Amino acid sequence: MRNSIILIEFIEDKLREGIALRDALIEAATARTRPIFLAAAAGVLSSIVIAPDPVWSGLAWALVFGMTASSVLSVLAIPVLYAGVARSAASVLPKEDAPPEQTSMESLVTFPELDGFVMDSQTLPRVLAGELLDLDVELFRGEGDAIDAVANLHGPFRVENAEVRFSSAYGRMRGSQRLTLRSANENAPSWREIDRA
Repeated sequence: MRNSIILIEFIEDKLREGIALRDALIEAATARTRPIFLAAAAGVLSSIVIAPDPVWSGLAWALVFGMTASSVLSVLAIPVLYAGVARSAASVLPKEDAPPEQTSMESLVTFPELDGFVMDSQTLPRVLAGELLDLDVELFRGEGDAIDAVANLHGPFRVENAEVRFSSAYGRMRGSQRLTLRSANENAPSWREIDRA
């Protein structure tokens, strides 16, 4: 029972990380097989020591075969049963109550007012051309010691162009969007040279 509980907790941790059910079951079984069999082997070896004793012989062999069978069953049967229960629960779950599919969105944003500067972001929502996007960002031109200018982007920006692509692998949706943003304010953002003195 302890092995089964630990195995199920491991499976559910992997599912919370966004791994597909089949992959979570395989990872859980492969990661927990060795500890389960080592714990069973310790119990089996300690029971074999008392097996020659005529008084404790029956108990010893019951422990040996019980621990061996329970270890094999917990590694094989628990993932199979979990998969069956999860699939039947998913088929009974109404579509409106189904959990939302996890989607990660990578955005490459071009700012024409900043000489075509391109920013990479994982936090922007999916947007369409013509929408307004409120930003509060500080951008740096260059990298490391080569940073020579800064631009502060505050307020609404209009999405001039939006190209979106989606792909799916192992049940996880991935999206990427290329955006062109132009300031909706009268004062367009510009680079301010950094004084290193």
